[in-house]
Parts: sequence; structure tokens; C-alpha cells
Amino acid sequence: MASFTTSLPLYVTIGVRKKKNIYFNYNRVMQLHFQQRNQIKKLFMNIVKKNLESCPKFTGKVYITYTVYKPSKRRYDVMNVVSIVDKFFQDTLVEEGKLQDDNYTIVPVITGIHGGISKSNPRVEVTIEEISEEVYQKDLKEAHENYKDCFSEEII
Repeated sequence: MASFTTSLPLYVTIGVRKKKNIYFNYNRVMQLHFQQRNQIKKLFMNIVKKNLESCPKFTGKVYITYTVYKPSKRRYDVMNVVSIVDKFFQDTLVEEGKLQDDNYTIVPVITGIHGGISKSNPRVEVTIEEISEEVYQKDLKEAHENYKDCFSEEII
């Protein structure tokens, strides 16, 4: 099964006269005007497209893992960063023809991990792993077994 790893930006810089770094954080990005949100998405996509030249085309289910390396020890919510990066990244993968679609039937598992501090190179490392239907079903069954006490019988 195919896999691919690359680095994604943790922020983009906008503005002509007054440059401003916009870090990918759900709370911050959602406060922006829709035109600014679209601008940062386009900037992100242009940066990432260069990294995808060696990315294979995934035809089956994939697991995507994001590892966030922040520039400081300041605490943050990993999923606030991953949610925005994931949305922009999956849209780029679909637009570039690397994924058929970005819905749950193609991308059933998305993982966000705090990777540590990297003052000199803050980034988000992403790994895409293609998996077979058998592996997915095995993982799903294992997850249900491990967390069966957390759910009512009607959900499982």
C-alpha cells in the first residue's frame, strides 16, 4: 500500500504593505473575513502543491496523521490547528487528483499529534497511508472492543 509524508506550513503571510503571519488555528481563522479565509487557503494550496509532485495517487481508503511542531512552549489545542490544516490539505489533495474525494468513506481516520517544539522550523508533518478494506475493518473492530464501555449498545 502506498504512503506519503511531507511538511505543511503552520502559517501563511498576508498583506502587501503591512505583512502579517496568520497561524492556522480554527479560532483565529474563523474570525477572519471570508475573503481573507479564501486568500489564506489559496496561499496554503500554492505552497503545498509544490510538495505534492512526488505524491502518489491514492485510490482506496487512507489514514492521515498530522504531527504539529510549534515554535514555542505556549500551550495550544492540537485539533484547532489540525482542523484548519486538514481542511485545506484535503481540498488540495482532491484538487490535484491525489484523492478521489475527502469524505469519510475515503478518509475514515484523521489523527492529530503534538510533535514538540521546533523554534527553527515550525511546521505540520503529514503522513498519508493507504489501507485495505480488511485493515480498516480490523481496526474498526479493535476500536469498538477497546472502547465498548464508553458507548451504549445501540451506538455500536
